[in-house]
Amino acid sequence: MSKLKVLFLVFLLGFFGYWGVRVFAANPSKQVPKSSIGYIDMQKALASHPGAEKAMETLKSFQEERQKDLDAKIKGKELTEEEQKQITLLAQRYEGEIRKKDNELTLEILKDIKATIEKVAKGESLTVVLDQEAVFYGGVDITDLVIKELEGTKGK
Repeated sequence: MSKLKVLFLVFLLGFFGYWGVRVFAANPSKQVPKSSIGYIDMQKALASHPGAEKAMETLKSFQEERQKDLDAKIKGKELTEEEQKQITLLAQRYEGEIRKKDNELTLEILKDIKATIEKVAKGESLTVVLDQEAVFYGGVDITDLVIKELEGTKGK
């Protein structure tokens, strides 16, 4: 009788163990979904944008023009206190113009990158894309895909 109980217990353990593993651990219909969150290294995307170099050259030229103008107003002159104030005000105005130009050029590039991120995200079935600095763990890096797409659209 005791052997019969042991055999019965072994049978029950085996039966429930087999079905427990099949149902709870190895259910193929319960696969882990692909991440719907992506991230991008915006600094790398900005630096790699096909228009970044031209934008930097434009900004540099704009800045050099302002600097030449200031230099011409100062060169070889003994400035009065009033003239120094005027030059300082002009320099501040030029700094504001340079910042404004930098913002305009950067916004154009960012607008293009944003549109490309949306296109790549849809293609990769991503619902959210974050800046890489906001992600501690997980997600899908789409930086290279975005850069490749930007290069492809600008090459046409």
